[in-house]
Amino acid sequence: MGWLDDLAKRLAGAARDEERRKAFEQAMAKAQEAGPAGPRPAPYLIIQGLPHVRIAWGAEKGSLEEPGPCPGCKAQPGELHKLGCGQEECPNCGGKALACGCAYGAEHA
Repeated sequence: MGWLDDLAKRLAGAARDEERRKAFEQAMAKAQEAGPAGPRPAPYLIIQGLPHVRIAWGAEKGSLEEPGPCPGCKAQPGELHKLGCGQEECPNCGGKALACGCAYGAEHA
């Protein structure tokens, strides 16, 4: 494989990552509810057309017994992450929600 092919693959991968990030942010924005104190995250996300219960900070796989605040969004243990937090676990695959390949907001295939 030549360097040009390698560059093309890297650029295509970066474009897919950007599309995933945008899809995740759009799904998170849709999932928000307005309350008296302003918007707050909904307790679910739509992934491939199906609702998935979000995972609160501290309840992730392999999390510590008593974690402090989330380093990404400062959510306290038991609270949902803030919109777009890079620490949030995907409820579908268990990876980082911003980086996983799950189809947020997409119709069920």
